[in-house]
Amino acid sequence: MKKCITLCLTLALALALAAPASASGKADLSVIGGADGPTGIFVTSAPTAAARETSAGNGVVDMQINGEYIDFTGAEPEIVGGRTMVPMRGVLDALGATVDYDHSSKTVTAALGGVSLRHTIGTEEITVSGGQVLTMDGASYVKNGSVMVPVRFFSQALGLEVYWDRGQRTAVVIDKQKLIGQIDSGFAILNSFQEKQTAGRGENLAMTMDFDGTAKVLDSIGGDKEYPFSMEMTGLYGPSAINAQGSMDLSILTALMEAMDEEVPQEMAGLLKDFDFQMIYSNAGLWMQMPAVIDMLRDSGEAVPQGEVWFQLDGSGAGDMMDLYGIALAAQREAVTMGGMLYAIAEYSDLEVPVNIYDDVTQTAALLNFIADRRAGRGSIDFNRITPMPPWVYRQPTNLALLEKYGEGNCARGWGLENWGTPQNALHPERSAKEYDGGTAIHFDTEDREVRELVRKLSLIFKDIHLDYLWASEDVGSHMGAAQYRDGETIIEYIPTPGTRAAVEKSLDILGGRAADYGLTFDPATGNYEYKGGTGHDRAPADPPGRHPHRLL
Repeated sequence: MKKCITLCLTLALALALAAPASASGKADLSVIGGADGPTGIFVTSAPTAAARETSAGNGVVDMQINGEYIDFTGAEPEIVGGRTMVPMRGVLDALGATVDYDHSSKTVTAALGGVSLRHTIGTEEITVSGGQVLTMDGASYVKNGSVMVPVRFFSQALGLEVYWDRGQRTAVVIDKQKLIGQIDSGFAILNSFQEKQTAGRGENLAMTMDFDGTAKVLDSIGGDKEYPFSMEMTGLYGPSAINAQGSMDLSILTALMEAMDEEVPQEMAGLLKDFDFQMIYSNAGLWMQMPAVIDMLRDSGEAVPQGEVWFQLDGSGAGDMMDLYGIALAAQREAVTMGGMLYAIAEYSDLEVPVNIYDDVTQTAALLNFIADRRAGRGSIDFNRITPMPPWVYRQPTNLALLEKYGEGNCARGWGLENWGTPQNALHPERSAKEYDGGTAIHFDTEDREVRELVRKLSLIFKDIHLDYLWASEDVGSHMGAAQYRDGETIIEYIPTPGTRAAVEKSLDILGGRAADYGLTFDPATGNYEYKGGTGHDRAPADPPGRHPHRLL
């Protein structure tokens, strides 16, 4: 019972904090469509650290600067007294700094990006522009002709981002502002729009949301499973405090417990369907009030005070969930640029593997720029960017005589079907660009069918990126699926049988709607969904596919 209640608290907290993040589009969650709806693409780079596993496994300390591994001459990076020490000159040279050394005073001077610094070997002090003196967390020393300094020196003196990748034993240094500036140079129009959207917003955000999502239960033996959940919530979200209340469906807790070989008490299962909560968070801590949990504790004989009872949690216990919430809130409250958002998402996603941050930011931006429709802008996709339609293809409307004259494969629709998988280029590119939120997913529509082969070819262009592609027809349950590609290879492909329960639920997951929105009702007797109509959709789930929304990740 205690483990079940603990999971209940954790799950409720995670959903309550993740909802505003995903609502802003800054979480690693996306809802995509198909035919006449959105499509999404999520982009994550492959683990670039793999090539360094041999040296990492041998205890060697590596150094990565702005995405590139550095090979030093003379002394190598090392760990001394718990501090990562690196060759000062080698790092400064890699950053593009100018460096001078005065042998008589044993003083190093350097200049980079308008910042100058001076350091005397054997001391802990750095003097930077304007005469400010900074104290390092350890004194420098000379080894094999190289001046060794703590890696944090570069964040203190030059304002760079410094990370330690424990798994790869690699010190990572990134010039964050330079990288963001490079990304933003290709997003001038979107940044201008974002600035206007956020102008005048206050520090606090009032939100009312009706939120649907999917939780994935990882099972290496029986196969991963996804379970839907829903939540209605209102709240006031501030930079250092939250006050929210609502109701959520926590039926997925049953599946989570089963995955851990635990059993959910029967009296609890019924309460999870309509689970009311209230949450208050501040710097002092986090409190949650859940009447259903209190009732269960009382029924099980626990000594619980009468009246309104709150659970108190250590505010730091929210951990990564509060970090995710912070990214979402900042993106809505501040004039965050596209480059800044991409960096924040990569930094959060790669928290445990910071050697991937630089590549994730640059490769994501490069891919989005590459596939964009040049008239619509970022967030859209032009199939010609991947597989260009040759100039000799007949593009005008055709009739039977023209098809006989030129051949179906030499006319636009026939050529599109053969080479793109769909008769036309992506539909509504301007809408896709307008709805793009600056994250790592785009949504697009096609006239008919999916474009798996096109996405596979895109993975040949960006070989180090895993591309997740999801598609679904708005004729729910008829034509949908998900696939992942890397370097032209199909890593995962999941295409359920049309008309089955799995097909319907996968379609709803991709389309982002509920069964009732498409005139569908679940029949427990058959274990499947039945089409009842009445929503404007004129075909049953197993009818031929129509237009498709897609999601590329």
